[in-house]
This record gives sequence, structure tokens and C-alpha cells, in this order.
Amino acid sequence: MTTCAEIMARTLREANVRTVFGLPGGEVLDFVEACRREGISFILTHHESAAAFMADITGQITRHPGVCLSTLGPGATNLVSGVANAYLDRSPVLAITGQMSTQALPYCTHQRVDLQALFQHITKSSITLDARNTRSKVKKAIDIATGDKMGPVHLLLPSDIARKHDECTEAGEAATTDYPSPVNEMLLQKVLEELAKARHPLAIVGIGVNPTRDRESVNEFIEKTQIPVMVTPKVKGVVDESSPLFLAAATGMAGDDLIMEFFQKVDLLVGIGFDPVESDKMWHKEKKLLSINTTTIADGAYAPALEIPGDIKLILARILDCYKLTHRWEDKELRDFRDRMTRKLQPPASAPAKGLSPYHVILTLRHLLSRNAILTSDVGAHKLLLGQLWKTYEPLTFFMSNGLSSMGYGFPTAIAAKLQFPERQVVSICGDGGFLMMLQELETVVRLQLPLICIVFCDKRLELIDIIQKRMRYASYGVEFGGTDFTEVARGFGAQGVKVDTLEDFERAIVDGFKQSGPVVIQVPINPDEYVV
Repeated sequence: MTTCAEIMARTLREANVRTVFGLPGGEVLDFVEACRREGISFILTHHESAAAFMADITGQITRHPGVCLSTLGPGATNLVSGVANAYLDRSPVLAITGQMSTQALPYCTHQRVDLQALFQHITKSSITLDARNTRSKVKKAIDIATGDKMGPVHLLLPSDIARKHDECTEAGEAATTDYPSPVNEMLLQKVLEELAKARHPLAIVGIGVNPTRDRESVNEFIEKTQIPVMVTPKVKGVVDESSPLFLAAATGMAGDDLIMEFFQKVDLLVGIGFDPVESDKMWHKEKKLLSINTTTIADGAYAPALEIPGDIKLILARILDCYKLTHRWEDKELRDFRDRMTRKLQPPASAPAKGLSPYHVILTLRHLLSRNAILTSDVGAHKLLLGQLWKTYEPLTFFMSNGLSSMGYGFPTAIAAKLQFPERQVVSICGDGGFLMMLQELETVVRLQLPLICIVFCDKRLELIDIIQKRMRYASYGVEFGGTDFTEVARGFGAQGVKVDTLEDFERAIVDGFKQSGPVVIQVPINPDEYVV
């Protein structure tokens, strides 16, 4: 007889899961052992949220569920930020938590938290395992996680259930073939009518596109319709950024005031995979939005003006079969916008020298890295500049937390990205505030002997919040903290640590960093006055 934990591990391996991230507790050791026997690597992290962030980016890259694991009580509650991030960034994740035994649950309150209630609003589903039909339940969780509008699923594993022999009462599963649904002809006709009426349409490419499967179709659509395009940060690299039709990264990055101004000219937004979770403002409600996505984007009180759910690749092809260019954008309008954005991002020549220019550090780094290098960004003022300024040549090479915008995301995700792309250059950019949240994962990356670079932008404060305080005419309060010598901290963990004072130092540190056999932390003093938000 096979136990519930053993069937879980075997089903995950059959679904191409190769790694589980997390912190074990006594309640989940049966599952950890089952993973070991199935050849699934268990990577110990030092905080459960780091494990969830790692599972998140693994799911984004592979489009198979990334898996994170915690014990009950505080272990499970520590997963919440990372799981919520996966929920709002549409990443397929299985979040497995332990729970006290089914016999003890009605009588014991020590470490007892209603985990289904906790996770139900930040996952697509929460499933409690009971040693009955475990294989079908895990497969169902995988299907839900990777289905339309991908996201996390919570699996609850009581300690006594893990070691119980599984009872299978269901018949064998019939093989299924996943054929794309045909395009809705009635909706297609309405889409064509809206496009024909539009004089100043703008395409917004978002998180709903499959970055590899849909990339060619999206670029063909833009080229043949000559509709100008913006992208959300989660899909940078899908659209050719060298195209004269490419304008900017929308949804709250640096220069957003120029984008909002440009939107005033737009009479139709064509959302291609766009999801309102990507927008930090209300323009998706205030402007007429035509949504082309795998599923409806209606949510709560919101619904787009028109939507055609289905296979994005097929829908775009059908539109091109019938599309006639009727819009009236002039090349000069697009050039002027791009020129204004360039000037907006550039720091003034007279900026006081309080540290290195984040603008010039980012451009220098882009020049030094290969086209397919992976960059992960933490959350903070630097994220807004990176999201707009970073030139992205390929999909799945730029990662940031967008829907939840969670600090602490940047460094753990770089670790997971390096595991997926061991031959590529991997760099993480963190503010000092965000990096302080995840310092403990330096031990993880040293233990795994992963050669990656973490760049820490240091200004000794939560700069983005400080900027908002100033806009609200409040005093700068509660946002400053003492400086940390991250080079010494890195060395204490067994990593390389470098402090730079000039761009030449920085360039040297990057070049030398990629010659190392392990992780390198580069501490960069940054002039916060240059940030554009």
C-alpha cells in the first residue's frame, strides 16, 4: 500500500515538478521523505515567504506549478505574502502546508489556525487531503493552478493523513486532448467593428499572454495593424522594444504621468492579455477597453466595454484576416512621446552628487549584460525606473512583483531563476530596505553555490514612501534607517562582497563578479534625488 505523502510526491514528479522550496516541520516530514525518494530536490530556505517567491518565479518560467512547503501555524502564515504575490501575478504555484492531526484538531488550540480560511482568498482553491483519491486531488490542484488565469492552489496535509495508506475509489482517468476553442464569430464581428471605428487605438500587452507561444502572433498583430503598443512590466520582452510602434511600459512605472497624458488621445485600448490586476490606476475603467484574453477580465463591479475570451493566438490571427487600417496615428506623435519619455527619465546634469546615478548605473548594467541575461527587481523607487528603462530583448528575462508589489521579492527570485537558467547571467537589483528583509537567503545561495550577482541600491531609507510623504506635504518620518555594510554581511555568509563609489568601480565589479564561482553582493550608494516616479 502507498501512503498519501508518497502519492503526492509521485504525482508531482509525473507533472514535471523537480524542486520543492520551503521549511520543514514535523508535520510534513513524511512528504519531504517521499520527495527525496522520488528524486525531487528539497531546497531549504530561511523564511517561508522566500520559498513562496521562489515557487512563484519557477511557475512563471516553466508554466508548471512551482511548489513551496511549510509546516502548520507560523510556517503557514509566513507563506502568505509569497502566495498572495503568485495569486496577483497569475503564477502557477502549489502551496503545501501541514496541519495538526485530524484527531487533535477538534481539541487542541496550540498552533491551530484555520488555514483553509486563511488561504481561500489568496488562492484559486484550497484542498484538504484525507488519504482518499490523493492522486486525483493533486492532479486537480495542478490543473486549477495552470488553467485560465493561472495562480496558486493550497494543499492542506494533516500530519496523520500524510502517512495513511491512500484509498483510491475512482476509476482510471481518460486521456484528454486540449484543443483550443473556436473563435466566437459574433464577438469577433463586434471586435472588428470597434477596431474600424477607432482613430487612435493603443494596444496594451499584459500578463495573460503566453510569453513564448504568443510572442510571434502579438508582434505580427502590431506590425500589420500598425497600432502603437505599450506593455505591462510582467511581459517585457514579448514585444519588440526596438519597433517604432513600441512606446513604453504602462501601469505605474516611471513617467506614468506622460502615459496618462497620452491616454487622453486614445479612443480605444486594445488589451491583449491585459489584466486589471496590473493597473494601479483606474484607466482600464475610464477608457473604452477591448479585451482579448484567455478568459474574462470582469471582476467585481468592473467589466470591459467589450471582450472576446479564447485562444489569443487564434483571435489575433482571425482579426488580421479581416483587418483594414483605419486609424490616424501620425509617426510624429509617437516619436514625440518617446522623446519626452527619454527626457523624463534622464537625470538633470546639475543633480547633486549624493551617490551614483541610478539611471546611469542601470544603463551601464544593461550594456554589460547579455541579451538573454535574467534581471529580477525588488520593490521600491528603483523598481519604477527599472520597469521603464530596462531594455528587454527576450521574454522571461525580466521579473518584478507587480500585482502585489511586495518588498523582499527580488533576491529569492534571482536564486530560483538561476536554478532554471544555470548557464545564463542572473542579476538582482534590490533597495537596501528590501534586501534587509531577505538577507538570510544569502546562506541559501552560498549553500547552493550559485554564481549570481545581487546589486544593493543604498540610500538608508524607504525612498518611495519618502517621495509620497513629500507629495502629501508631510514630514519625512518613519522611513529612515541606519546604514549596513552589506559587503561585510555578504562575507560573513561566505559570499563575495564589493563596495563601489564610481561607475568605473561598478563596471569592474560586474565584470569580475561573473568570473566568480559563487554569489556576489555589490553595494552601490545611490542618489535618491534622481528617482522619477
